[in-house]
Amino acid sequence: MNVDLPPPIFVDHGACPFQCCKYREWQTTNPVKLVEKPESKKVIVTIPADRKVRGLTGEVISEPLPVKVNAALPQAQIAVGETVYFLHWKGEGHGAFWRHGKIIDLDVTGSLRALHPYDWADNRKDWWVKVKFGDKTGWTKDAENFEGTDDCG
Repeated sequence: MNVDLPPPIFVDHGACPFQCCKYREWQTTNPVKLVEKPESKKVIVTIPADRKVRGLTGEVISEPLPVKVNAALPQAQIAVGETVYFLHWKGEGHGAFWRHGKIIDLDVTGSLRALHPYDWADNRKDWWVKVKFGDKTGWTKDAENFEGTDDCG
């Protein structure tokens, strides 16, 4: 296996894909169906609106996009001409990137001139969250139906 290349579909276990994203107590704003595991169709429970749940963890699934570095990124020891792979946004201009088999965090706000092209910004396929409701635990990709996912307010 070539560690310089990421898998065609990348699963970042435990990831939270935006600034101040936090797994903790959340509340449903609409009914939410929990399934056994990501991509499953088997519904374990449907949680009604206005119920408290525990957001346990999540995973961001994306298609890595190659990004050519056209100016040095000394803070990350990345040279001109190197290719890194954008995985997903982490928030506030930070992105998760694949480089030589490792996930690195780059602040692309100061590096936009160094990364080309900038059209890799929307490659996220899904954000699955693992939720506990009473004695039931399951997964959903309907994270927009929860309040409290953002620790900033």
